[in-house]
Amino acid sequence: MPVLIAPLFAVAAAASAPPSTHLIVENCQVGDVYAFSAAECELSFENSGDKPIRVHDFTAASEGDRVTPADFVVAPRAHAYAKATINAGNGHGGVHHVFHFSTDESEQALGSADVFVFVMSALENVKPELDFETVDISQPPSEKSIDLVSPDFPDFRIPKVLQAPDWLSANLDATGHKLSASVRPSADWGLHADFIKLATNSKEQPQVWVSAKADVRGEVIPSSNPYDMGLMRTGHDHEFKLTLQSRNDKDFKIGRITVDGFTGTVDALPCAPLRAGCRTLRLRVANQQPSAIKAMVHVELPDFKRTLNIAAWGLIVTEDAKIKTLDPEKLSQGSANASINRNSLDLGKAIQHAVTPEEPDPPGHGPLLKWTVANGAALHGFQIFRSDSSDGPFALLNHTVVHANNESQDATHYRYRDDSAKPGSTYWYYIGIVYNDGHKQQLTGPQKIVAK
Repeated sequence: MPVLIAPLFAVAAAASAPPSTHLIVENCQVGDVYAFSAAECELSFENSGDKPIRVHDFTAASEGDRVTPADFVVAPRAHAYAKATINAGNGHGGVHHVFHFSTDESEQALGSADVFVFVMSALENVKPELDFETVDISQPPSEKSIDLVSPDFPDFRIPKVLQAPDWLSANLDATGHKLSASVRPSADWGLHADFIKLATNSKEQPQVWVSAKADVRGEVIPSSNPYDMGLMRTGHDHEFKLTLQSRNDKDFKIGRITVDGFTGTVDALPCAPLRAGCRTLRLRVANQQPSAIKAMVHVELPDFKRTLNIAAWGLIVTEDAKIKTLDPEKLSQGSANASINRNSLDLGKAIQHAVTPEEPDPPGHGPLLKWTVANGAALHGFQIFRSDSSDGPFALLNHTVVHANNESQDATHYRYRDDSAKPGSTYWYYIGIVYNDGHKQQLTGPQKIVAK
């Protein structure tokens, strides 16, 4: 199923009162894990009532997650515990995994439990992507490539392609660090959005997924792709028309039309006014469906033995719903306002920075690294890298990040002791940062330190 990207909206609606329950669920937090790895934590269920409560029929919102035991009883005025196992998958940054369950407090008693996890990526580029943009299928295929390197694991390699979409050819170079791909001449026309799935040699992160996108232009081209149906309100007719035009104005047949992602109908009509090589798609959207519509229309073109894929999105809400558009630019500005004082992260200066008396240095005798961050709201934590040479290679010293103080806008002092350093040896260090959304950045150049 292709991945679609649609505009973001928030719908303001009156909150309904939760059903009465004596079951109190304490969610759990895993901490930091690498993508595609498994992690566990303990969920707590407290019964504040005088009757036992059966908890059963757990369903996971994310594939590969589970709760054990999946059926148990919480005694009156007591606690029970269950183990939640989650698969980090292709996540990045702070995410939560949701479990829904049933109880016997009433016929329709439902509940949910959350597992919070911060998903790290072994890659320098945590969201690798190959965007082919617009591809003219009549022209020779052009190749795109991406480097897949890991600052966390110097021996990191990609040994093989596990799975690639059928509209792409993908291959790896001999080093296992570069992925190259091109759109096949036989690819269906229209929008494509899939993942190229790769195996790694890392136990910490056994897979890497690379996003691949393309708008393939063939002999028949839609007037808009994706097609934005905008905001729709219940109680009204929702009909939209989209024009398909052949490049050479030659008439063409339309075969079967199928739709994924919305309830309604799509049929083909002649263009008005009539003209050669032109057909109209009429989309009729029903009122009874989820508010956010992210659909894909598949149009068979038997004359060309191809399928044309057209994305359609929109939002359907009640007549009195209030809508707030989330402006991505404003959101990014908000993140920028929560930026760090990068000058304070010059390691050469930070090592000599005085620490406050109430904050003792970490124990040990190795090199002590000190740095200061003013306002860490956008930060998750820090990584420390070391090499025997200014040119590298650098190795990650702390596989558990030094967590940032992201609850204060005041300057915060950080310190890290490298107890693995050999006295008298010369090392080069740099500090990397991990943001709340998972992406990484190197904040200092290599700094020379002699271990005492």
